[in-house]
Amino acid sequence: IAYAKERVQFGKPVIKNQAMQFKVADMEIKTETARQMVAHALTKMDMGLPHSKEAAIAKCYASDIAMEVASEAIQMFGGYGYSREYPVEKLLRDAKIFQIFEGSNEIQRIVVANNTIGRSNIRRSKTMNILVCIKQVPDDSVEIHLNAEGTPDLANVTPVVNAFDTYALEMAARLKESSEGEVTVVCVGEDSAKNSLKNCLAVGADHAFLVSDDAFKGSDTTGIANILKNVIAKLEADNGQKFDLVFCGKEATDAALGQGGLMLAEELGTSVITNITEIALDGDKVTAKQETEEGYRTVEASAPCVVTVTKPEYDPRYPTIKNKMAARKKPIGDIKEADLADLEKEKVGESNAKVQIVKLYEPAKKEAGIKIQEETPEDSAMKAVAMMADAKVF
Repeated sequence: IAYAKERVQFGKPVIKNQAMQFKVADMEIKTETARQMVAHALTKMDMGLPHSKEAAIAKCYASDIAMEVASEAIQMFGGYGYSREYPVEKLLRDAKIFQIFEGSNEIQRIVVANNTIGRSNIRRSKTMNILVCIKQVPDDSVEIHLNAEGTPDLANVTPVVNAFDTYALEMAARLKESSEGEVTVVCVGEDSAKNSLKNCLAVGADHAFLVSDDAFKGSDTTGIANILKNVIAKLEADNGQKFDLVFCGKEATDAALGQGGLMLAEELGTSVITNITEIALDGDKVTAKQETEEGYRTVEASAPCVVTVTKPEYDPRYPTIKNKMAARKKPIGDIKEADLADLEKEKVGESNAKVQIVKLYEPAKKEAGIKIQEETPEDSAMKAVAMMADAKVF
C-alpha cells in the first residue's frame, strides 16, 4: 500500500484509482477472512471441541488466498514486483512454496469431504479402526544421571507417555474426529503404565490395553514387535474388525532407536510410512505428509498401514476435568503371554534379545563458552579466528 501511494500513473498515485482501491479492499477482506477462520478453529481446539473440519478449511483457504493476494500485490508493483529490492516477489515465492512443500491441500480436502459427506458413505459402511502403540518412558524434561551400578537413577523421575507417542495419539484422535471411528491404545510395559493409559483415555482414546508379563521383560525391539503383532491379531479377532491404521511414535525418547514401527510393519506384512506430520484416510487409500531432510513430500499407501509420527504443526491436547473423570471409569484390558496363542517365544524375553546393552554413558558436559568482545567487530572476528587456529580447528 505504501508503494501504491508512491507509484504514479496517469499523473496521480495508483492508490487514487478506484479500481485499485477495490483491489486493496478485496485483498484485505480475503486476508482477514483467513485470519478469522484460523481463529475460529483455534478457539474450538482450545475449548476441547471437534475442530478438524474447521482447521482443514482454514488451511486450504489460507494457502489459496496467500497465492491470490501475493499475485495481486505483484500487479500493484507492476514490473517492479519482480525486482529484488522489493519484497513482493519473495512473498509470492513463499506462498507457492507453502502450497508445494506442505503437500497438504489434498489431505485437508479429504478431511473436509469426510466431514461433509459422512464417512459411512465413502468407507465400506464401517467405522474406522485405529490402533496407537505407546511406551511409558522417564520424563525427558528431567536431567537423569547414572547411579553407582551404572544404570539410570529413576527414583525421583515421573514416568510419562513417550512424547512422540503423544503426537501419534493426537493425530489419531483428530483423524477419528474427522469421521466415524474408534482409537485403541496398547502399551507393552509394567503395571505402572496403567496411569499413562488412563491419561490416553482422557485425550482421545476409546479403549486401552496393557500388555504385561514377566516373560516379556527385557525384550528388544524384535521381541516387542512380535508381541504387538500377536496383540493386534487378538484384538482384531475379539472385535471382528481389522485395524485400518497402526500409529507409532517415530522413536522413544529413552532409547531413540526409531525401529519399532518399521519392525512392526515387517511382522504384520503391511506398508509403512515414516516421519509423518499429517494424514488422511479415504477408503483404503492413506495419504500422508512425510517430513524429510530436504522438506516434505506427500506419500500414498494402502490400508492397513503402519505410520510413525514426528512432531506435527500442533501440540497434543490437554485433558479436561470432565474427560479425566470419564477416563477413570473406563476399564483397561490386561493381556498376558497365555492370551497370545501364536507368540513366537524364541523372540521374546531378555535371553532371546538380539541386542544387548553393554554399558550406558552420561553425555559429556558442555564447557562454558568464551565471550569475545573487542573494540570493533573486525577485531572480534580476528581474535575468534586466531583462537580456532590455536585450537587446531582448521
